[in-house]
Amino acid sequence: MAGATSTRVSMLIFSKRYMAGATSKRLKIHGWSNEHTGINVDLQQKIHGWDNEHTGINVDLQLKVHNYSNEYSGINVDLQLKIHNYSNEHTGINVDLQLKIHNYSNEHTGINVDLQLKIHNYSNEHTGINVDLQLKIHNYSDEHTGINVDLQLKIHNYSNEYSGINVDLQLKIHNYSNEYSGINVDLQLKIHNYSNKYSGINVDLQLKIHD
Repeated sequence: MAGATSTRVSMLIFSKRYMAGATSKRLKIHGWSNEHTGINVDLQQKIHGWDNEHTGINVDLQLKVHNYSNEYSGINVDLQLKIHNYSNEHTGINVDLQLKIHNYSNEHTGINVDLQLKIHNYSNEHTGINVDLQLKIHNYSDEHTGINVDLQLKIHNYSNEYSGINVDLQLKIHNYSNEYSGINVDLQLKIHNYSNKYSGINVDLQLKIHD
């Protein structure tokens, strides 16, 4: 079995910071490619905004993609998204999302998917929350094994005059694998905090990995 493997990575990070708040990012990509092709991607994005006395946002994102592929192909994807908003006396949101996709595929192909979504809203008359979650898993498997996963999570918090949070998360994993294996991962994380006149946070993160 002979073949060459090339890896292309493009990353776009756009962040604004007003008043108080800090942003730190760490991206690690390890590619030990041979005829079996293996990719390790660890992404940690931490955004901490202690805006003013009315609003606070704490976002931790961890995306891990492990592909130890050979002619049978295997994919391990762990995604953890935690959003903690300890805002003013009118609004509190606590969202924990864990998505785990384990595909230990062979000629017969098996997929295990665990999804946990917890939303705690200690609201009052000033707050409304809309949550839309769509999870689609398409597995058109044969001996070469292909996986198509689309995840869309939208959380809209139209809270009081002091705080607003808009979070859009799109995770797309396309694996059209053959004996040489290929992985295509697109991650878009948008966090918009339209808080009061003293503070605002706008973070756009795009991570594209093409193997």
